[in-house]
Amino acid sequence: MRAAEQAEYIVQCIRDAGSMYEDDARAFLAEHDAQVRADALAEGAALLTAATDRAATTEPQTGEATFFQPGHSYTSGTCKFRCDAITPSPGTGERRALGWRFAPVYDVHHWHAFALDPDDWKHGDWTDTTEVTS
Repeated sequence: MRAAEQAEYIVQCIRDAGSMYEDDARAFLAEHDAQVRADALAEGAALLTAATDRAATTEPQTGEATFFQPGHSYTSGTCKFRCDAITPSPGTGERRALGWRFAPVYDVHHWHAFALDPDDWKHGDWTDTTEVTS
């Protein structure tokens, strides 16, 4: 049963029972329906953003990555990088990969927040080490 059918069924049950709370029930159900729609829109927006990020960081002809991709992990030498998001710089518009870098700091490896740019991708010899699960 769809959400709209469920809502109408509940309202009809209240009517059949002769309840004086019909208006309250309708208001509650309208609010609930609005929240369900908002959740569905947010989920759709997140899926669209992920697809757009993949498209913007992948060569169309070969499928080869042209930049870091959100949700992927990379290694370069002794450094590891986990990309969480791609965003343009507010000053230059150049895209940045935002995430976490695991690298030596005073000879001790630590995770720290980090941003990488297209030059880092081009010259960093990064290898995608994301584990694929099916």
